[in-house]
Amino acid sequence: CVMRIVYLLYTPCTMRGHALWELTPDACGKAGYVLQIAVNGQLPPGYELQYYQQPLFFILGGLWAKGVNVLLTLWGKSDFLVLADVSRWVACAASCLILPVASRLFDLFEIRDYGKCFGMMLVSFSPVFYLMGGWIGEDSLLVLFMALALLVTGYYEKQPSYKNIILLALIYGFGMMTKISMAVPALYTAYVFGKMLWKEMHKGKLLKQFALFAVISVPLGLWFNVRNLILY
Repeated sequence: CVMRIVYLLYTPCTMRGHALWELTPDACGKAGYVLQIAVNGQLPPGYELQYYQQPLFFILGGLWAKGVNVLLTLWGKSDFLVLADVSRWVACAASCLILPVASRLFDLFEIRDYGKCFGMMLVSFSPVFYLMGGWIGEDSLLVLFMALALLVTGYYEKQPSYKNIILLALIYGFGMMTKISMAVPALYTAYVFGKMLWKEMHKGKLLKQFALFAVISVPLGLWFNVRNLILY
């Protein structure tokens, strides 16, 4: 975590950046996406270039930048570069949170001691986690939601309670609000759901829980696409 945070602090968003484009609110890159929310308080007025991206990371980053901007304005140090730069703190926090989630995933799949040590070393020191946690973009938050989806799917399989299914639905809903690639771990969750239905004699309870999962996750995950379809 210390290495991730230090990397964030000494690396500006313009170094090793990804699809930033111009650092202005009216640009169609990822920096402009964040600044549109931080400065104007609204979602992108279009669907071009990076504006098609799902909005959760940019909403969180933009709101965080908007809050920090209040302090920066008092010191006379606020500008578009700084506002865009501080949005990366959301990505860095997600990169750090991946570590305890990965640890619990190893426990869930009963990978312990020697194997878990090497697994955690891989997650801790792979350069991609530092890069994702240090640029303006949704990938770090997406990986966190993917790991959480696998973890909570395992918990739900062991204990099919309404608490676990609601938590899983929120993870998938917010994950899809982060990036459509969240559909990849959904294949594993669908497999687990099918396996549970096959084994469970009392299918009525499970079907109600699956319906609740859909009612929560689908609107959360797809509202932005419906919005864009209607507006643009």
